[in-house]
Amino acid sequence: MNYFELFGITPSFILDEEELRQKYYEKSREYHPDRFGLLPQEEQIHALKMSTTINKAYRTLSSKRERIKYVLEINGIDFVEGSEKVPQEFLIEVMDINEMIMEFKMDPQNDLKDDILKQLKRVDDELNEGIQSLFEEFNFQNKDEKQLLLIKDYYLKTKYIDRIVSNLDN
Repeated sequence: MNYFELFGITPSFILDEEELRQKYYEKSREYHPDRFGLLPQEEQIHALKMSTTINKAYRTLSSKRERIKYVLEINGIDFVEGSEKVPQEFLIEVMDINEMIMEFKMDPQNDLKDDILKQLKRVDDELNEGIQSLFEEFNFQNKDEKQLLLIKDYYLKTKYIDRIVSNLDN
């Protein structure tokens, strides 16, 4: 059973977060370990495992990035940690931003950091705008691997941008 089935939600890249929260609370109450305290140990263990799964499922589906990765994985798109590469054309596209970052690291000026963050936001906004219709129209009954790979590229690009922002803050 995948996380969407667990909550009785139709698989999608875009979720109604309030509906997800309500389903999470329902499942959490149903399998809360305290409700199983007087039952046999096997049932207590099952409730504990279900509670853990419910919490993990909620964390995954409530995070846009984790949800995208999860949907890709359940649809056969693999991720090999440490060896995933951002598409080369994207790296060329953000080369100017990377040069600004190197300049900032040599001479940290707040106005340059603000410019970098604005540029990164612009790129992120463009990525989101370009993928939104694919998220909305993706057919989960008739999966198109080419579309899934485009979504994986989007995922890797946005993860790259987030890493840059995180490194700027450090």
